[in-house]
Amino acid sequence: MLLFIVIFVVSFAIAISLMLRLKKSPKEIAVFVAMSLAGFAIWLLLYFDRPFKPTVWVGWVIDRTGL
Repeated sequence: MLLFIVIFVVSFAIAISLMLRLKKSPKEIAVFVAMSLAGFAIWLLLYFDRPFKPTVWVGWVIDRTGL
């Protein structure tokens, strides 16, 4: 689990830095961050054997960002 967290944090930082360097829109960066963190949370919930509904989270993110 520790290896997954380290790889996630490193790849997340690289992706954000590339998006900033390529001057992506703030809305696109926000969607990426929200979806990445939701995926991370889902992975943790699966690891700890907790129930979850990812479709509710995805719908909430899409509604909030206006996509």
